[in-house]
Amino acid sequence: MILHEGFDYPFSRLDPHGAHIDPPSVAIYETVVVKGPDGKAHPALADRWEISEDKLTWRFTLREGLALHDGAPVTTADVIASLRRWMVRDVTGQKVAAVVTGMEAVDASTFEIRLSQPLPYLTWALGSGVGLI
Repeated sequence: MILHEGFDYPFSRLDPHGAHIDPPSVAIYETVVVKGPDGKAHPALADRWEISEDKLTWRFTLREGLALHDGAPVTTADVIASLRRWMVRDVTGQKVAAVVTGMEAVDASTFEIRLSQPLPYLTWALGSGVGLI
């Protein structure tokens, strides 16, 4: 099946954190979680996550078998690097960054985001079109 799509503007450079994200980008990039029709977060790059009792530490586990465009495995370091870039370049990311005290890989498939205060909309932000990995 071939899908042809037309745009009334020049196609953007493929950069998940560029000034504009074209609709076909979702075929190339993913988010840590996705927003489902119920408005809740559902698995995407992360197949599960846990939130500490104090709501200050979020632990995400990447699903198995993820690969980059060149076939290399996706690592937690890749995801963290992309999230850091998003937090610098995007308004939503900057709002998240304002309360992030740290991000680190726990192991090859798990990473944590630590916060200075609870951030109830963290999964919404990670699942938005601007949080592309």
